[in-house]
Amino acid sequence: MAADLNMRKLSEHFTYDEMTLSGTAVRKGIKNDPSPAELKNLQQLCTKILEPFRTKIGPLRVSSGYRSPALNKLIGGSPKSQHCLGLAADVTPLKMDLKKAYLCLVDSGIPFDQAIFEFGRWVHVSWSVKPRGQKLVAFKETGKTRYVTLTDYGTKNL
Repeated sequence: MAADLNMRKLSEHFTYDEMTLSGTAVRKGIKNDPSPAELKNLQQLCTKILEPFRTKIGPLRVSSGYRSPALNKLIGGSPKSQHCLGLAADVTPLKMDLKKAYLCLVDSGIPFDQAIFEFGRWVHVSWSVKPRGQKLVAFKETGKTRYVTLTDYGTKNL
């Protein structure tokens, strides 16, 4: 992509570069450029989900935004990953405890599709035109990732 696009803001606080940057893609020489439709999805994710979340809890670090199908496969992501459509990001708060930030998100009224407290290390959040409002917790059990609802898992177990 052109240099001007790489620094282009997708929203007030989120740029194309941070939403597409992948150290793995760089190391492996994998292109990680979204299509125009995926770029539009990234803009919607940033404006409708990440900006309101940032307003509530402060700055966020994006560890994974858009993933090309090749990158997603290489890192072992789900073939149905919303990251491949530009609809999801994994984020960590810079000024708030992760658990508190996740609970703030799920109680915020922000119209997310999924909010997943993943492995106690980051929050996966996604956007959809028809948001499901899924509140999930992901953890490893016998070497496999397991997802349960926040209600079933319990907030005190986070």
